[in-house]
Amino acid sequence: MERQLELVLAVVLMDVDGLGGIRLRAEDDDWLGMEGVATAMLRWPDGSGRGVQVALDQEFGTQVAMLADQVQEEVVEALWHAGRPTNWPRCPRHPHTHPLAAAEHGGRAYWKCPAGGELISEIGRLGATPRG
Repeated sequence: MERQLELVLAVVLMDVDGLGGIRLRAEDDDWLGMEGVATAMLRWPDGSGRGVQVALDQEFGTQVAMLADQVQEEVVEALWHAGRPTNWPRCPRHPHTHPLAAAEHGGRAYWKCPAGGELISEIGRLGATPRG
C-alpha cells in the first residue's frame, strides 16, 4: 500500500477503533488505477467493503479530512446495520441532531460541528481539545 495512504488511514482509524465492535481492515488495492491517487479497500469482517482514496498531491491535513469523510460513511452504515446510533462521531454540542463533519483547518484535520462550525477534535484524537 502507498505509504502516504497508510499514514492517513492510521490517523482516521484511531477514531474508529474507539467505537468498540467496529473493526475495519485496509487492503492494498489499486482499484482506481489513476496516477497520483492512492487507493485501498476497507473491509469488514464479513468481507464486504468499499474503496477509499487520497490524492497524493494534497496536504496531509486535507488528505486526512477527505479520507475521514469516506470512512465516516462506511462506519455510519455499519452502525445502522448493528442497530446502534448512526450520528458518528456524535457532536457534543448537538448529540441528538447530527454527527461531526470532517474538515481541514490551518493544515490540520478536525471533526467540527456542522451547525456552528466549532472545531471539536483533531481527527485521530476524538475527545481531545483542538489546537490552532
